[in-house]
Amino acid sequence: MSDDKTNRGEGDRQADRAYRRDAAKFIAGHDVEKRSEQAGMVLARDPESFKAAEAKGRAKAQR
Repeated sequence: MSDDKTNRGEGDRQADRAYRRDAAKFIAGHDVEKRSEQAGMVLARDPESFKAAEAKGRAKAQR
């Protein structure tokens, strides 16, 4: 991503390209299936902490 931190708004093509590039790089360099299984196991062990974190994030987003 460039050093320009200007928010260009919704539909920012530069941000879209950077996101897609970085997402593809992550997927190519990591076992995403294994990571998703691990995340599912953590969620199954402690679902309440994830629900609390989600509620906190949603409350912050609604301000």
